[in-house]
Amino acid sequence: SDITSLAGQVSGIMGTTSGLSDIGDTAELLNSQVGSIESALEAISKDIVAEVQGAITTATDMEEVFGKLSEVGKRIKAMQSSQEFNLDEFLDLEEGKKDDMDYLKNKTNEIKAVMELNQKMIDNVANEPIVQTWYEYKSVAIKAIIVNPSETQTKMVPFKIYLPKEAKPEHVLFKGELNIDYDTQQGSYYAHNNYEMKPKESKVIEIEMADIWIVDDDKLIFIRREADKLYALLKNTEFSDRSKYLVGQIKKNLDTIEEKQETKEVNPEVHISNYRDNMMLYKEVEKNLALVRTLLSQAAPFSVSATWKVIVSIVAFLGILSLGFYVIWQKQVSINPDNLKEDKAKIDKQDKAKEK
Repeated sequence: SDITSLAGQVSGIMGTTSGLSDIGDTAELLNSQVGSIESALEAISKDIVAEVQGAITTATDMEEVFGKLSEVGKRIKAMQSSQEFNLDEFLDLEEGKKDDMDYLKNKTNEIKAVMELNQKMIDNVANEPIVQTWYEYKSVAIKAIIVNPSETQTKMVPFKIYLPKEAKPEHVLFKGELNIDYDTQQGSYYAHNNYEMKPKESKVIEIEMADIWIVDDDKLIFIRREADKLYALLKNTEFSDRSKYLVGQIKKNLDTIEEKQETKEVNPEVHISNYRDNMMLYKEVEKNLALVRTLLSQAAPFSVSATWKVIVSIVAFLGILSLGFYVIWQKQVSINPDNLKEDKAKIDKQDKAKEK
Protein backbone atom coordinates (compact mmCIF):
# COMPACT_ATOMS: atom_id res chain seq x y z
CA SER A 1 0.00 0.00 0.00
CA ASP A 2 2.99 2.36 0.27
CA ILE A 3 6.65 2.69 -0.72
CA THR A 4 7.96 1.58 2.68
CA SER A 5 6.12 -1.75 2.62
CA LEU A 6 7.19 -2.34 -1.00
CA ALA A 7 10.80 -1.68 -0.07
CA GLY A 8 10.44 -4.15 2.79
CA GLN A 9 9.14 -6.83 0.45
CA VAL A 10 11.99 -6.21 -1.99
CA SER A 11 14.56 -6.44 0.81
CA GLY A 12 12.97 -9.68 2.01
CA ILE A 13 13.25 -11.24 -1.44
CA MET A 14 16.84 -10.03 -1.70
CA GLY A 15 17.65 -11.90 1.50
CA THR A 16 15.85 -15.02 0.29
CA THR A 17 17.81 -15.15 -2.98
CA SER A 18 21.22 -14.15 -1.61
CA GLY A 19 22.45 -17.72 -1.21
CA LEU A 20 21.31 -18.99 -4.61
CA SER A 21 23.41 -19.04 -7.79
CA ASP A 22 21.22 -20.83 -10.36
CA ILE A 23 19.15 -18.38 -12.42
CA GLY A 24 16.66 -21.16 -13.12
CA ASP A 25 15.88 -21.53 -9.41
CA THR A 26 15.66 -17.82 -8.70
CA ALA A 27 13.92 -16.45 -11.82
CA GLU A 28 10.48 -16.53 -10.22
CA LEU A 29 11.66 -14.76 -7.07
CA LEU A 30 13.53 -12.14 -9.08
CA ASN A 31 10.43 -11.55 -11.17
CA SER A 32 8.51 -10.93 -7.94
CA GLN A 33 11.18 -8.47 -6.89
CA VAL A 34 11.00 -6.54 -10.17
CA GLY A 35 7.22 -6.60 -9.86
CA SER A 36 7.56 -4.84 -6.51
CA ILE A 37 9.79 -2.23 -8.13
CA GLU A 38 7.19 -1.71 -10.88
CA SER A 39 4.53 -1.19 -8.22
CA ALA A 40 6.74 1.33 -6.46
CA LEU A 41 7.34 3.25 -9.69
CA GLU A 42 3.62 3.29 -10.45
CA ALA A 43 2.84 4.57 -6.95
CA ILE A 44 5.46 7.32 -7.27
CA SER A 45 4.09 8.35 -10.66
CA LYS A 46 0.61 8.74 -9.21
CA ASP A 47 1.97 10.69 -6.26
CA ILE A 48 3.76 13.10 -8.57
CA VAL A 49 0.65 13.66 -10.68
CA ALA A 50 -1.71 14.08 -7.74
CA GLU A 51 0.85 16.07 -5.75
CA VAL A 52 0.02 13.95 -2.73
CA GLN A 53 3.63 13.90 -1.59
CA GLY A 54 6.18 16.67 -1.56
CA ALA A 55 9.14 16.82 -3.92
CA ILE A 56 11.61 15.72 -1.24
CA THR A 57 9.64 12.60 -0.32
CA THR A 58 9.21 11.65 -3.98
CA ALA A 59 12.91 12.13 -4.69
CA THR A 60 13.74 9.86 -1.72
CA ASP A 61 11.35 7.18 -2.99
CA MET A 62 12.90 7.30 -6.49
CA GLU A 63 16.40 6.99 -5.02
CA GLU A 64 15.31 3.90 -3.09
CA VAL A 65 13.83 2.36 -6.23
CA PHE A 66 17.06 3.16 -8.09
CA GLY A 67 19.07 1.35 -5.39
CA LYS A 68 16.87 -1.75 -5.43
CA LEU A 69 16.85 -1.85 -9.22
CA SER A 70 20.65 -1.60 -9.23
CA GLU A 71 20.86 -4.53 -6.79
CA VAL A 72 18.67 -6.66 -9.06
CA GLY A 73 20.92 -5.85 -12.04
CA LYS A 74 24.04 -6.83 -10.10
CA ARG A 75 22.44 -10.08 -8.94
CA ILE A 76 21.53 -11.07 -12.49
CA LYS A 77 25.05 -10.20 -13.73
CA ALA A 78 26.54 -12.43 -11.03
CA MET A 79 24.26 -15.32 -11.94
CA GLN A 80 24.94 -15.10 -15.65
CA SER A 81 28.72 -14.98 -15.31
CA SER A 82 28.96 -18.30 -17.12
CA GLN A 83 27.26 -16.81 -20.20
CA GLU A 84 29.38 -15.29 -22.93
CA PHE A 85 26.90 -12.58 -23.89
CA ASN A 86 27.63 -9.10 -22.66
CA LEU A 87 24.35 -7.63 -21.45
CA ASP A 88 25.87 -5.12 -19.05
CA GLU A 89 24.34 -2.15 -20.90
CA PHE A 90 20.90 -3.35 -19.81
CA LEU A 91 21.85 -4.28 -16.25
CA ASP A 92 24.02 -1.30 -15.26
CA LEU A 93 22.35 1.90 -14.04
CA GLU A 94 23.65 5.46 -14.46
CA GLU A 95 23.93 7.24 -11.11
CA GLY A 96 23.12 10.62 -12.66
CA LYS A 97 19.71 9.43 -13.84
CA LYS A 98 18.27 8.17 -10.56
CA ASP A 99 15.76 11.05 -10.54
CA ASP A 100 14.64 10.41 -14.14
CA MET A 101 11.29 8.61 -13.98
CA ASP A 102 11.29 7.47 -17.64
CA TYR A 103 14.84 6.15 -17.25
CA LEU A 104 13.86 4.06 -14.20
CA LYS A 105 10.81 2.70 -16.01
CA ASN A 106 12.90 1.77 -19.06
CA LYS A 107 15.60 0.09 -16.95
CA THR A 108 12.90 -1.90 -15.16
CA ASN A 109 11.60 -3.18 -18.51
CA GLU A 110 15.14 -3.90 -19.73
CA ILE A 111 16.04 -5.91 -16.64
CA LYS A 112 12.81 -7.90 -16.93
CA ALA A 113 13.66 -8.64 -20.57
CA VAL A 114 17.16 -9.84 -19.62
CA MET A 115 15.70 -12.15 -16.95
CA GLU A 116 13.27 -13.63 -19.47
CA LEU A 117 16.07 -13.97 -22.03
CA ASN A 118 18.22 -15.89 -19.53
CA GLN A 119 15.30 -18.20 -18.75
CA LYS A 120 14.79 -18.89 -22.46
CA MET A 121 18.48 -19.71 -22.84
CA ILE A 122 18.27 -22.20 -19.99
CA ASP A 123 15.26 -23.87 -21.63
CA ASN A 124 16.81 -23.75 -25.12
CA VAL A 125 17.96 -27.35 -25.47
CA ALA A 126 18.19 -27.17 -29.27
CA ASN A 127 20.55 -24.16 -29.16
CA GLU A 128 18.38 -22.24 -31.59
CA PRO A 129 18.58 -18.42 -31.90
CA ILE A 130 16.51 -16.56 -29.29
CA VAL A 131 14.62 -13.27 -29.65
CA GLN A 132 13.45 -11.26 -26.65
CA THR A 133 11.38 -8.08 -27.17
CA TRP A 134 10.08 -5.34 -24.85
CA TYR A 135 8.71 -1.80 -24.92
CA GLU A 136 10.36 1.41 -23.68
CA TYR A 137 9.54 5.11 -23.55
CA LYS A 138 11.41 7.01 -26.28
CA SER A 139 8.65 8.33 -27.33
CA VAL A 140 7.43 4.72 -27.56
CA ALA A 141 10.02 2.18 -28.66
CA ILE A 142 10.10 -1.55 -29.28
CA LYS A 143 13.49 -3.09 -28.55
CA ALA A 144 14.74 -6.61 -29.07
CA ILE A 145 17.79 -8.75 -28.31
CA ILE A 146 18.71 -11.52 -30.73
CA VAL A 147 21.26 -14.09 -29.56
CA ASN A 148 22.81 -17.06 -31.28
CA PRO A 149 23.73 -19.48 -28.45
CA SER A 150 25.52 -21.90 -30.75
CA GLU A 151 29.27 -22.16 -30.10
CA THR A 152 30.13 -23.31 -33.62
CA GLN A 153 27.40 -22.45 -36.14
CA THR A 154 26.62 -19.18 -37.90
CA LYS A 155 22.85 -18.89 -38.33
CA MET A 156 20.48 -16.73 -40.35
CA VAL A 157 17.81 -15.35 -38.02
CA PRO A 158 14.57 -13.95 -39.50
CA PHE A 159 13.27 -11.15 -37.30
CA LYS A 160 9.67 -9.93 -37.47
CA ILE A 161 7.63 -7.87 -35.03
CA TYR A 162 4.20 -6.32 -35.42
CA LEU A 163 3.68 -2.67 -34.60
CA PRO A 164 0.62 -1.63 -32.58
CA LYS A 165 -2.41 -1.48 -34.88
CA GLU A 166 -2.64 2.30 -34.61
CA ALA A 167 0.95 2.85 -35.82
CA LYS A 168 1.62 3.70 -39.47
CA PRO A 169 4.92 4.23 -41.35
CA GLU A 170 4.67 8.01 -40.90
CA HIS A 171 4.69 7.49 -37.13
CA VAL A 172 8.04 5.64 -37.21
CA LEU A 173 10.84 7.94 -36.06
CA PHE A 174 13.69 5.40 -36.21
CA LYS A 175 13.90 1.88 -37.64
CA GLY A 176 17.59 1.24 -38.27
CA GLU A 177 18.02 -1.65 -40.73
CA LEU A 178 14.42 -2.76 -40.42
CA ASN A 179 11.92 -2.76 -43.28
CA ILE A 180 8.26 -1.79 -42.78
CA ASP A 181 5.46 -3.70 -44.55
CA TYR A 182 1.74 -4.22 -44.15
CA ASP A 183 0.04 -7.50 -43.23
CA THR A 184 -3.46 -7.55 -44.75
CA GLN A 185 -4.56 -10.50 -42.63
CA GLN A 186 -3.46 -8.97 -39.34
CA GLY A 187 -4.49 -5.48 -40.41
CA SER A 188 -1.31 -3.85 -39.10
CA TYR A 189 2.23 -2.93 -40.12
CA TYR A 190 5.26 -4.98 -39.12
CA ALA A 191 9.02 -4.49 -39.03
CA HIS A 192 11.30 -7.22 -40.35
CA ASN A 193 14.77 -8.16 -41.52
CA ASN A 194 17.10 -11.16 -41.70
CA TYR A 195 20.29 -11.15 -39.64
CA GLU A 196 23.34 -13.34 -40.02
CA MET A 197 24.43 -14.22 -36.48
CA LYS A 198 27.88 -15.58 -35.75
CA PRO A 199 28.42 -18.12 -32.94
CA LYS A 200 27.71 -16.57 -29.52
CA GLU A 201 26.80 -13.24 -31.14
CA SER A 202 24.09 -10.94 -29.79
CA LYS A 203 22.40 -8.02 -31.50
CA VAL A 204 20.14 -5.22 -30.24
CA ILE A 205 17.33 -3.96 -32.51
CA GLU A 206 15.18 -0.90 -31.95
CA ILE A 207 12.24 0.79 -33.64
CA GLU A 208 11.00 4.12 -32.28
CA MET A 209 7.51 5.53 -32.85
CA ALA A 210 5.84 8.82 -32.02
CA ASP A 211 3.56 8.54 -29.01
CA ILE A 212 0.20 8.70 -30.77
CA TRP A 213 -1.56 6.83 -27.97
CA ILE A 214 -2.94 9.93 -26.29
CA VAL A 215 -6.41 11.45 -26.67
CA ASP A 216 -6.03 15.15 -27.50
CA ASP A 217 -6.75 17.26 -24.39
CA ASP A 218 -8.15 20.09 -26.54
CA LYS A 219 -10.81 17.73 -27.91
CA LEU A 220 -11.82 16.72 -24.38
CA ILE A 221 -12.11 20.37 -23.29
CA PHE A 222 -14.15 21.29 -26.38
CA ILE A 223 -16.59 18.40 -25.89
CA ARG A 224 -17.04 19.22 -22.21
CA ARG A 225 -17.90 22.86 -23.03
CA GLU A 226 -20.28 21.89 -25.83
CA ALA A 227 -22.08 19.41 -23.57
CA ASP A 228 -22.62 22.16 -20.97
CA LYS A 229 -23.99 24.57 -23.61
CA LEU A 230 -26.38 21.96 -25.04
CA TYR A 231 -27.73 21.07 -21.61
CA ALA A 232 -28.31 24.76 -20.83
CA LEU A 233 -30.45 25.02 -23.99
CA LEU A 234 -32.39 21.83 -23.19
CA LYS A 235 -32.83 22.46 -19.47
CA ASN A 236 -36.30 24.02 -19.79
CA THR A 237 -37.64 21.68 -22.48
CA GLU A 238 -39.44 18.34 -22.43
CA PHE A 239 -36.00 16.69 -22.94
CA SER A 240 -34.50 18.12 -19.76
CA ASP A 241 -34.19 14.81 -17.86
CA ARG A 242 -32.85 12.83 -20.79
CA SER A 243 -30.28 15.47 -21.72
CA LYS A 244 -29.18 15.69 -18.09
CA TYR A 245 -28.51 11.93 -18.05
CA LEU A 246 -26.62 11.96 -21.36
CA VAL A 247 -24.46 14.94 -20.40
CA GLY A 248 -23.73 13.24 -17.06
CA GLN A 249 -22.49 10.13 -18.90
CA ILE A 250 -20.38 12.31 -21.20
CA LYS A 251 -18.67 14.03 -18.26
CA LYS A 252 -18.15 10.74 -16.42
CA ASN A 253 -16.34 9.20 -19.42
CA LEU A 254 -14.30 12.36 -19.97
CA ASP A 255 -13.18 12.27 -16.32
CA THR A 256 -12.11 8.62 -16.70
CA ILE A 257 -10.09 9.41 -19.84
CA GLU A 258 -8.34 12.36 -18.22
CA GLU A 259 -7.57 10.38 -15.07
CA LYS A 260 -5.98 7.53 -17.04
CA GLN A 261 -3.88 9.93 -19.09
CA GLU A 262 -2.55 11.79 -16.06
CA THR A 263 -0.33 8.88 -14.99
CA LYS A 264 2.29 7.45 -17.34
CA GLU A 265 2.30 3.69 -16.83
CA VAL A 266 5.54 1.83 -16.10
CA ASN A 267 5.14 -0.33 -19.20
CA PRO A 268 4.33 1.38 -22.54
CA GLU A 269 2.25 -1.65 -23.50
CA VAL A 270 -0.13 -0.78 -20.65
CA HIS A 271 -0.05 2.84 -21.85
CA ILE A 272 -1.20 1.66 -25.31
CA SER A 273 -3.85 -0.61 -23.78
CA ASN A 274 -5.20 2.31 -21.73
CA TYR A 275 -5.38 4.41 -24.90
CA ARG A 276 -7.53 1.76 -26.56
CA ASP A 277 -9.85 1.70 -23.55
CA ASN A 278 -9.98 5.50 -23.65
CA MET A 279 -10.87 5.49 -27.35
CA MET A 280 -13.82 3.20 -26.63
CA LEU A 281 -14.97 5.70 -24.01
CA TYR A 282 -14.34 8.57 -26.45
CA LYS A 283 -16.54 6.94 -29.10
CA GLU A 284 -19.28 6.54 -26.50
CA VAL A 285 -18.87 10.24 -25.64
CA GLU A 286 -19.26 11.20 -29.32
CA LYS A 287 -22.35 8.98 -29.61
CA ASN A 288 -24.00 10.55 -26.56
CA LEU A 289 -23.08 14.05 -27.75
CA ALA A 290 -24.74 13.32 -31.11
CA LEU A 291 -27.89 12.21 -29.25
CA VAL A 292 -27.95 15.45 -27.27
CA ARG A 293 -27.62 17.45 -30.51
CA THR A 294 -30.56 15.47 -31.94
CA LEU A 295 -32.66 16.29 -28.88
CA LEU A 296 -31.92 19.97 -29.39
CA SER A 297 -33.12 19.82 -33.00
CA GLN A 298 -36.34 18.12 -31.88
CA ALA A 299 -37.04 20.35 -28.91
CA ALA A 300 -39.70 23.12 -29.15
CA PRO A 301 -38.39 26.64 -28.56
CA PHE A 302 -40.56 26.80 -25.43
CA SER A 303 -41.95 24.16 -23.14
CA VAL A 304 -45.67 23.30 -23.36
CA SER A 305 -46.51 25.23 -20.19
CA ALA A 306 -44.51 28.22 -21.38
CA THR A 307 -46.33 28.14 -24.75
CA TRP A 308 -49.77 28.18 -23.06
CA LYS A 309 -48.67 31.04 -20.85
CA VAL A 310 -47.71 33.05 -23.94
CA ILE A 311 -51.08 32.28 -25.64
CA VAL A 312 -53.09 33.24 -22.55
CA SER A 313 -51.04 36.43 -22.19
CA ILE A 314 -51.71 37.43 -25.82
CA VAL A 315 -55.50 36.76 -25.51
CA ALA A 316 -55.64 38.71 -22.26
CA PHE A 317 -53.77 41.60 -23.83
CA LEU A 318 -56.14 41.72 -26.82
CA GLY A 319 -59.15 41.58 -24.49
CA ILE A 320 -57.82 44.45 -22.41
CA LEU A 321 -57.03 46.44 -25.56
CA SER A 322 -60.56 45.90 -26.96
CA LEU A 323 -62.08 46.88 -23.65
CA GLY A 324 -60.01 50.04 -23.66
CA PHE A 325 -61.22 51.01 -27.12
CA TYR A 326 -64.82 50.37 -26.13
CA VAL A 327 -64.52 52.49 -23.00
CA ILE A 328 -62.98 55.35 -24.97
CA TRP A 329 -65.73 55.16 -27.58
CA GLN A 330 -68.45 55.23 -24.93
CA LYS A 331 -66.92 58.28 -23.31
CA GLN A 332 -66.83 60.12 -26.62
CA VAL A 333 -70.50 59.30 -27.25
CA SER A 334 -71.60 60.51 -23.83
CA ILE A 335 -69.59 63.72 -24.10
CA ASN A 336 -70.75 64.77 -27.69
CA PRO A 337 -74.21 63.25 -28.45
CA ASP A 338 -75.08 66.10 -30.90
CA ASN A 339 -71.98 65.37 -32.95
CA LEU A 340 -73.07 61.76 -33.19
CA LYS A 341 -76.54 62.89 -34.55
CA GLU A 342 -74.89 65.23 -37.09
CA ASP A 343 -72.57 62.46 -38.25
CA LYS A 344 -75.55 60.11 -38.65
CA ALA A 345 -77.44 62.74 -40.68
CA LYS A 346 -74.48 63.33 -42.98
CA ILE A 347 -74.13 59.58 -43.57
CA ASP A 348 -77.86 59.26 -44.41
CA LYS A 349 -77.67 62.24 -46.82
CA GLN A 350 -74.65 60.68 -48.57
CA ASP A 351 -76.49 57.37 -48.93
CA LYS A 352 -79.55 59.08 -50.57
CA ALA A 353 -77.27 60.98 -53.00
CA LYS A 354 -75.74 57.68 -54.06
CA GLU A 355 -79.20 56.13 -54.68
CA LYS A 356 -80.18 59.03 -57.02
